[in-house]
Amino acid sequence: MTEYQSAHPLNILWSNQLAAIKSASVVAALKLGVFDALSEPKTLAETAKSLQLESQHLELLVKALVSLSLLETTANSYYQNTAASQRYLCRNSMYFCGDSFLFRHQSLGSFAKALPEQLKKPATAKGQQITPNKQWAQAAQVQLAQEQQAISGATALGIGLNLNRPQNYWIWVAVQGLLPVNWQMLIPI
Repeated sequence: MTEYQSAHPLNILWSNQLAAIKSASVVAALKLGVFDALSEPKTLAETAKSLQLESQHLELLVKALVSLSLLETTANSYYQNTAASQRYLCRNSMYFCGDSFLFRHQSLGSFAKALPEQLKKPATAKGQQITPNKQWAQAAQVQLAQEQQAISGATALGIGLNLNRPQNYWIWVAVQGLLPVNWQMLIPI
């Protein structure tokens, strides 16, 4: 091994800490309605005014979201959503899954914060695992189901359209659980 290394051994730690800031930026944007406001291209000043935020502060968030490829700039210094953020992070989209992102951020953050204390507790049963919290089962029915429906529905539609027989759509979809809702929205029968 040479004396010079292209990546420092602590890069993984630094990257993980920066990931928390990236995630917090998406959370702030969702909670403040930034993605909804930028469904149509707007200047920073227009966006700040519509959201009742300070332009200078919003600029930092918007630049972070551009670096995450969730927003883009136009030639006239307008900001707008990327195709992915328009589809998945705008509340008026039928593919919106921002609530699941917010839930996951909150839940995993709580889990991470409680982890040192959880590790000190004695296990009550052989093989008992430390779980993030008891809200996951409920979230699976609401927030996480929202995300699965948004992501899986479009994929199922693509596969289903290749079946070439409408009666097969419902047979295949019935096995998939939540997907019939997406199919009904996309293929009215």
